[in-house]
Amino acid sequence: MSVSIVPHILESVTISNVYRALGGATLPNGRRGVAFWRDGANGFNVSLNDTKGTWFDHAAGEGGGLLDLVVKVRGGTKQEAVRYLAALAGIPIDDDSPAAVEARARWAADREVLRRDLPNAEHWRAAAIAMVELSLDSIKAGFFDPTAPRPDIGELQDLTRLLEQLHRLQGLALVDAYGDWWLTHPQLTAGLVRAGRNREAAWRHAIRRYLEVAA
Repeated sequence: MSVSIVPHILESVTISNVYRALGGATLPNGRRGVAFWRDGANGFNVSLNDTKGTWFDHAAGEGGGLLDLVVKVRGGTKQEAVRYLAALAGIPIDDDSPAAVEARARWAADREVLRRDLPNAEHWRAAAIAMVELSLDSIKAGFFDPTAPRPDIGELQDLTRLLEQLHRLQGLALVDAYGDWWLTHPQLTAGLVRAGRNREAAWRHAIRRYLEVAA
């Protein structure tokens, strides 16, 4: 197996998807998982970072990258872990045929798209989820508040499905959905990206303030 293909293999999968493929359960956003390999494990104690390709088990105080995760769960060597990830991503290794070379070039192009567009896509999704949740709360108010408009069941169902879809989007699927929104609703999409950035900045500021006060 050529060493030069290893980075393409590692970049072709997200750690949250690998986590699920190995048998782990994650929260809908894919950023927290259960340490299913540990007897009696409960709670979402494992942080997953798709951008960095890393994991950390807060209960055990250990973590690492994609290869470390595969070795942790499946055992074996890191070379065997690379082969596992290649099979998971559908990447042919030890193959210099034109089809394999073309496939590797395509995966490299996909990784470049992720590098370029994924941060904005994640900001867009976070704001879109918040927007849909606010709309759902407004509609549901009609079930309890007689002065509120009567709930539209069809709209409620459509928004619920959209919320589920947004939570499931990861990787290239997320970037593709973000691109579709950009083509059909450019101003709204740009506004959601800005709102997502501001939301993240406010969250980081709140965490810093909390840590300063707690110190």
